[in-house]
Amino acid sequence: MNKKRSTILLVLLGAIVFPLFTGCFGVGEDDPFISLRTRKARLTGKWDISSYYKNVKQIMDTSDQKRVITDVQPPDYNKDIYILGTDSVQEIEGEVLNGEMSFDKNGYFSYVFEYEVVESETDEESSGTTTETRTVKREMNGTWNFLHNIDDYKRKERLSLVVLNEANSVKTTVVVESEEEEGVPVITVSRDFTVMNYANGEMSYIWELDMLKYKEVHKYQNINTVVVSTDSAAYGTAYDEVGYQQRNLTRVGDESAAATEEF
Repeated sequence: MNKKRSTILLVLLGAIVFPLFTGCFGVGEDDPFISLRTRKARLTGKWDISSYYKNVKQIMDTSDQKRVITDVQPPDYNKDIYILGTDSVQEIEGEVLNGEMSFDKNGYFSYVFEYEVVESETDEESSGTTTETRTVKREMNGTWNFLHNIDDYKRKERLSLVVLNEANSVKTTVVVESEEEEGVPVITVSRDFTVMNYANGEMSYIWELDMLKYKEVHKYQNINTVVVSTDSAAYGTAYDEVGYQQRNLTRVGDESAAATEEF
């Protein structure tokens, strides 16, 4: 009788306790098998963007087709643009100035990525040098949440980012120096700045979480975007982008976290 009662108590205890720890088991392909933290606790915090890779085919009205590959390994920023059907390749090299994401426990996130590209050109006739520095910055704020058992994905295997506001800026500084004319270099500065506010759910991104550890996150996203715009003359322009991107994050601070918390 006592053995039967003990078995019943163990079953009841398991039914109560087990659901509390389901978020601690691995879900993503490279997740730890078990962690002492829930998936929410593992994601909450401040992160550095440790690497980023994007490979897409861009089509503008079917006539202009490009393959654009962006490879970021901070502080290095590299983008190669291949004009399909030709041998033309544009190589862009820059430096990452800032790349961060944060997720708070109340379901809000923030994102900032900033890089700088410096290009110089020398005029052989005048021996003058023109140096152009472009500083590109993108910021986003919004809400985040895990998605549950949709299609063939497991519970909390995907992450939803709903953007509420976004700011994009490009600062261009041009410095012209001439050896023939002594004096102070000619410097011009221009700025382009756009701010967009979205209704809740109007702009969102869905990421697959291949790895969710307390110290490291790997996110993957398939891209299949179609944008059609119409001008005042009712002329439509179609833009397609197809490919994928992957972003890896490394937690900022909290060096005391023990590796034995995840198995």
